[in-house]
Amino acid sequence: MPTMDGLAEQVVAWHNRNPLAKRISIYDVHTIGVVALPFVGGSASPRPQAAQALQREPVMDPLPAEPDAPAPEAQDAPPEPGTDASAAPPPAPALDAGPTLPAHLAPAGAGTPKALPAWLRWLPAPLRAWLPEPGGAQRLFSERFISQLSPRRIARFALKHGHREQPGEADWPQRAIAIDEGLMSKAARRGLGSWPYEIYLMSAGVDAGASRTRILMAYDADYRLKVLGRRCLNPLALAVLAALLLLFVGAPSMWLMGRQQAKEAPAAAASAPAASAAASVVAAPAGSAPPPATPASAASVAASPAAPASAAASEALPAEPAASIGMVIGESSEPAPDIRPQLVPRRADQADRPPLRSTSAAASAPAKTAPSEAQPPARTEAAAEGKSPPSRAAASPAAGRSPERALNEEAQERSRARATGSAGSTGATGSAGESSGGKMAAPSGKQVALVSPASASKAEAEAALERMRSLLGETVRDPSSLQGYVFQTHEGWRAAVWPFPSREEAQLVNAILVARGLRTRAVDF
Repeated sequence: MPTMDGLAEQVVAWHNRNPLAKRISIYDVHTIGVVALPFVGGSASPRPQAAQALQREPVMDPLPAEPDAPAPEAQDAPPEPGTDASAAPPPAPALDAGPTLPAHLAPAGAGTPKALPAWLRWLPAPLRAWLPEPGGAQRLFSERFISQLSPRRIARFALKHGHREQPGEADWPQRAIAIDEGLMSKAARRGLGSWPYEIYLMSAGVDAGASRTRILMAYDADYRLKVLGRRCLNPLALAVLAALLLLFVGAPSMWLMGRQQAKEAPAAAASAPAASAAASVVAAPAGSAPPPATPASAASVAASPAAPASAAASEALPAEPAASIGMVIGESSEPAPDIRPQLVPRRADQADRPPLRSTSAAASAPAKTAPSEAQPPARTEAAAEGKSPPSRAAASPAAGRSPERALNEEAQERSRARATGSAGSTGATGSAGESSGGKMAAPSGKQVALVSPASASKAEAEAALERMRSLLGETVRDPSSLQGYVFQTHEGWRAAVWPFPSREEAQLVNAILVARGLRTRAVDF
């Protein structure tokens, strides 16, 4: 019979066997006692006290033999015992059968439990262990007297390792678990046994610092302690274990990722030259713009009789490399998407337009001349016909073209439109050039300027001009070909930078300035 101190030592040995559990001593084990669990049903074997019950006495004494009965005659020798079934002794009277017990708690000679149905035998052994045995013992308690253990789990442990008699010493504290009447009536309807009986388990509490737990115990046939319950685990040991698991799982994953990246690196290095070559081919048309024309070259062209033909030929030359490169790109890959900013919706007739530099090469030469030396188209035609250049008086109307005049005319048109109420005429005169020509080149003989919003003072307009010049120095290839000045309009002071060869190029530059925070817009003049 185990003693309380011996059981406490066995509990300490069981608890400290786990390396993740806290270390405890016998002073941390307390409240050792016995728990009585009610059950019903089981094998068809009587309880031990029922096996020792006396035979029932007959209801009445046997009748005495009659005195006049003749003496029995001599007969043959009786047969040997066991040779004649008729000579077997009569069966013993029935015993007072008591409540039944599980098979491992029943005495020797008890009947074997019934087998599982055929449709449940295919289940694995771990799953069959969770199923109740047919005709086996059933628990009659539903109280959860240990928070970490369910009544079903406690019942399985008790039926497998429980004691028929109270273990330990007689003075150990004992707790009897109450019978659940609902389970009792359910067992009676199923015909499981007659009277309830109790199976005993030992119980003990463990305190390890702030952690507490309670366990159930029983001894098997070899006097080995069986324990049901959880240990008080050490958080530091759990953290170390989690770190080791993360290391063992993460290190191979990182190694595999490194190998995958090493395999992909040669392929990326091989594709880099092809990508750079394609980028250089695409950038070639934009980088092959012709240099700006000078007044001396314009004079030489005007003095030569064959100037129109040579000028047309020289203007057509830069387009040939661009066309050949476009043919190579079209044969090798799909056409590159247009990533230029779209300030107005793209029209159907502009879907296949070539890039800016390839189409505006002819217009860029006169656009990049100095504003003070810009010549109108009439002067070029006169020089081509061999006539003398017009006088300054004749060129004064062209010299009067400026963003200031264009803005004043636009303001006058808007005021007349508001006065007459004809909004359609305003759309046809003032805003037609801006809305319909958002991505088209400026009309023949016209140039485009970028104009800042109206400011209240001239100093603010000059500051806006300096900012526009600094941003254009980072955006335009030849910022020295542009000029800027500040002028006063009806709305206030404005800053203007001009000329741009086409409205399309002006809109592209304007989009960059707007992205940098300047609210500029393009104006034809």
